[in-house]
Amino acid sequence: MGVERDGSTEDETSAEERRRQMKREQNKRWRDANPEREAENRRRYRERARERDPEGWLRKHREQEKRANLRRRQRRERNARSRERYAENIERSREKSRQYRRQQIAREKARDPEGYRLRHNAEMREWRAKNRERLNARRREQYRQNPGDRRAQSQEYFEKNQEHVRAKRREYYRTHREAELDANRRYKDRERRRREAGLPPRRLHKVTAEERRRNQAAADEFFSRPMTPERRAALERTPPELIDRWQQESDRLRSLHAYTQNESIRERLHREHEVRVLAQRDRSDGRAVRAAAEDARMDAIARIINDHLRRHPRTTRPSTEAPATELRSPQTRDGRGL
Repeated sequence: MGVERDGSTEDETSAEERRRQMKREQNKRWRDANPEREAENRRRYRERARERDPEGWLRKHREQEKRANLRRRQRRERNARSRERYAENIERSREKSRQYRRQQIAREKARDPEGYRLRHNAEMREWRAKNRERLNARRREQYRQNPGDRRAQSQEYFEKNQEHVRAKRREYYRTHREAELDANRRYKDRERRRREAGLPPRRLHKVTAEERRRNQAAADEFFSRPMTPERRAALERTPPELIDRWQQESDRLRSLHAYTQNESIRERLHREHEVRVLAQRDRSDGRAVRAAAEDARMDAIARIINDHLRRHPRTTRPSTEAPATELRSPQTRDGRGL
């Protein structure tokens, strides 16, 4: 009877504990679903407790504050000890964190490899999208510091993935065809205007960080020089070669303006250009005629030499032996070709 009574008591205790657990879960679900009402109920409870026993409520509130302050102080002390341990050996602490992270990643991979891969790729894309400007600035700075490595890496990647790179370029051109054509037109128009103005072609080149710093230092030194009476007098006296160069450039620009504005000058220059083109064409035709005559002369000499060295008389090939489209080298009786 005692065993049964003890067993029944244990069963009743377990059932009561299960009922309490279910009640707690129900209350938690209700609080999660109704946070505003839960906050209002707590506020009303505090007001009623304060009105019912002000001194007891104040004493309880002070005790709660003491316990909260104690927990905050203990947390600050633990954080301070953690920072001290971290500062004592930073590399060991970092390696410990990296090892923990590697173990966590290994567990995630073992549990769901495909899901981990998808989550990791999504996180990396989101991170790159948020830090795109910073990443591009860092890559540009790395390229300026050492452009040779980047150029070699790009060349190596292109050699390994030529078809992929070309396919991406073709796809980009198909997608942005109008923009590419507009950029080409703007480039050609800009270069044409530069040529008409007598300017050299636009050729920009990248420099390293060291060369850029030297150029910046030289510019600062040049523009920060103090203006002395001697330098001012030297600047007021223009060298003769600069004046001559300026006059030549002015004459060239006046001639260019006259060419673009005067119709008669343009027609005369156009006729002169046509005369030069015709003369050049005649010279080309004369060279072609002379080259054909020289080829015929060399062929005649070769035929004479061939007949002189031939052991047997030349045989004529019947017209029905082979069609005109088949060209075969004639051979002598002993098998040697001509």
